[in-house]
Amino acid sequence: MDNEVVPVTKDFTLEIKDTSTYGKVIKRSTLCSICLRDDCNEINLLRARDHLSYEKIVRLKNVSQEALDIHFRKHYHIAGHNQKILRIKEDISPEANELVQKIFDKELDIFSGIQSVLESKAERLLPIRDRMRYLTDRQEISALEEFEIGELIELNKLAESIENSIIKTYQVMDKRLFPVKKEELANAVLSYKLEVLTKILDRFKVVLARFEKVPEYAELIGHLRQTLAEEFNQVEDEIIKSGGIMSSTI
Repeated sequence: MDNEVVPVTKDFTLEIKDTSTYGKVIKRSTLCSICLRDDCNEINLLRARDHLSYEKIVRLKNVSQEALDIHFRKHYHIAGHNQKILRIKEDISPEANELVQKIFDKELDIFSGIQSVLESKAERLLPIRDRMRYLTDRQEISALEEFEIGELIELNKLAESIENSIIKTYQVMDKRLFPVKKEELANAVLSYKLEVLTKILDRFKVVLARFEKVPEYAELIGHLRQTLAEEFNQVEDEIIKSGGIMSSTI
């Protein structure tokens, strides 16, 4: 997930003048590198409205994670509704998230979902181990080239990462397929539902952007953006209140 491409949403953003829907400025600090930026409000909305992680904002805006942490603790307060969504999206392990994704996307039962996750990880691990075995065997016969030594080191790190992920997936299975913290899997279900809602909203944004180019539709599109933002916020609330029920009907 760390290598995920961060989409630039600026072109299709629902521009709402009333930013209090998402949060409010506590103070503008002359010592805060985020407060001093021209695109400070855009960064606030990336976090408060679009619910991007610090890691994604760092890659998108070329800012430091430490600066973001200070800014959102001391200078910008995210509205309670959006704080709740952020907690849901971030208080889950990648393994729990991947499991829920498999179950919903492929309409699998939980047993098949776990099997699918583990098979996928094993498939990625196999060629890595084969290459490591080849380099290790060569190392016993003759010295490896410098670039091959570097490759072997990186392969070991990658294999360890996948193996650890497999172990964590098994931990998700523990206690009849629920993690030690049951809310982790429930949050993963909620996160998936919110992700589906976001994809639907993105489709609306694309359509609105097309019609907005027609002058006579400009005012109407503005009203539609406002109304859609309010409606989608209400749906988000309903999803959160629905809890982490494992159901393919969202």
